[in-house]
Amino acid sequence: MPLLKNVRKPLLIVHAKDDPFITDEVIPQPEQLSATTTYQLTPHGGHVGFVGGTLRHPQMWLEQPCAAVALTMAFIMIIPGNSLPLKL
Repeated sequence: MPLLKNVRKPLLIVHAKDDPFITDEVIPQPEQLSATTTYQLTPHGGHVGFVGGTLRHPQMWLEQPCAAVALTMAFIMIIPGNSLPLKL
């Protein structure tokens, strides 16, 4: 986790507390994250299983924050005079 403090580009980390492969020991403390890193710890989700809704109408809720990040990045890129060095 020592490299998370050095991240300079926007980064979203979504981690489920019940993930059997990524244990509590790797949950970063806020001071271990850079200002450009957003860390979301959810109580459930397993290992890449962020599914909500019902059996007939499942909702992959991880898609929602990912779409929001993509829209935010697209918006930042079109602001006139923006000085952020974005390379996608």
